[in-house]
Amino acid sequence: MMKKKNKKIKLKEGKITLFFKEDRMIIELEDMKSYTRFAKIELTLEQMGKLFSGLYNTPCKISLNNINRIDKKHEHREFIIELNKNNFYDKKTAKRLTMKLCPKGWIPDLYFDSQGSFFIENKKYYARSIIRRYV
Repeated sequence: MMKKKNKKIKLKEGKITLFFKEDRMIIELEDMKSYTRFAKIELTLEQMGKLFSGLYNTPCKISLNNINRIDKKHEHREFIIELNKNNFYDKKTAKRLTMKLCPKGWIPDLYFDSQGSFFIENKKYYARSIIRRYV
């Protein structure tokens, strides 16, 4: 059996954020092409001291998320579903229908709390959200 080679990813446009929160330092890494924050590194005060004094291999917490999106193009578009008068402004129905009707390969935002989430046009009732994909 052949070993699968690890894919090396080199980001052309990345961002790093460093901030302090209570008793720890947090570093976040983001890919600007996909607009994805994919890594979070947390260090305690003791770990920061070790790191900044030049100690190699300092243990820390590392969280990786959405790494499958790295170096992919982020696309988004408006997604509108029609509702009936009885379930207009019903967030649960809007979420359920959006999940059901969302095109394959797209990820819906299920946030229906903004002013423009529900609207009436030509005496018909609608809910609006954003759908996203990474290609």
